[in-house]
Amino acid sequence: MGMSTTIGSPQRYIMLVESPSWERTSGQASHKYQTSGGELIGGALIGAEVGSYADKLVGYQFTFILMGSVALLMILFNYRP
Repeated sequence: MGMSTTIGSPQRYIMLVESPSWERTSGQASHKYQTSGGELIGGALIGAEVGSYADKLVGYQFTFILMGSVALLMILFNYRP
């Protein structure tokens, strides 16, 4: 949800290195569509959550806490000792 701007370059590099030369262009296009779709959906969800509190600061605070919680859950689920 919006992290593609931060981690997009390593994903594209790995995809280009690991895929055969005849599949690189279609792989890049697929990756671009998926990250763009994720940014659009993430932005819409965050905007809807903030907007649901009708111009109050609480909406921004709750959304920030929610996004932080999701990020922590992602870190915990991907942790491998």
